[in-house]
Amino acid sequence: MNPTYEGPDPKKIENLFSSIANSYDKANDGITFGMARKWRKSIVKMHHKNIKAPNDKSLNLSVLDCATGTGDLAIDWAQSLSKDSKVVGIDFCESMLESAPTKAQEKDVPHIEFKKADMMALPFENEQFDAVSVAYGLRNVQDPHKALSEMLRVLKPNGFLYILETGVSGSSWFMKPFLTIYNNIIMTKVGGLISGEKSAYEYLNKSSKAFPSGKVFQNFFKEELSKTHFTHKTLMSGASHIYQIQK
Repeated sequence: MNPTYEGPDPKKIENLFSSIANSYDKANDGITFGMARKWRKSIVKMHHKNIKAPNDKSLNLSVLDCATGTGDLAIDWAQSLSKDSKVVGIDFCESMLESAPTKAQEKDVPHIEFKKADMMALPFENEQFDAVSVAYGLRNVQDPHKALSEMLRVLKPNGFLYILETGVSGSSWFMKPFLTIYNNIIMTKVGGLISGEKSAYEYLNKSSKAFPSGKVFQNFFKEELSKTHFTHKTLMSGASHIYQIQK
């Protein structure tokens, strides 16, 4: 039987992330013990390794970061590339984007373009980007299949799509009890305490449990991945996963 996942209502998700936008970075660091920042940076390092390019700011690429939020992964990309590169960060929640330009300025990468856009209807022509990424955002769209198809559409031939996502379903059997405890206590209670919005982190806990992950992810997106080269890396025995897709 093929796995199923029902994406959330877009308006509810926009309201949810608007409610935690100001505390998002602090809460995210708290509930992941800072590991999410490390894992985002590992995507950039992975790409440089994939294309056999030095991570010395000499590389000129076009990169799209979807569900960029406050811009961390887009900034990581820009810091590793030449300033002639095209780096775009999009998010459909405008409140999440508000702090991104200031952060980019402080990190000396003010040339990043941040814009409000929906991952399920990307405002770009076909085959525009050398690399596309999304960190902890795919499970928050109403139709993940459509979002994945859109990201592949704007990716150049032989380009790479990187998806960093959580999910309990694909974790090892001995890790599932620990991840359940983590989701119920650390994510929900600590995230709620820092943000003052416990219900937002209750949703994130629920969606993390429900979203197909690990090997289940590949089966869930079987049609979209049929003409791609897919590899999967597990982080902390299933706490998160990086899916690498070459078009």
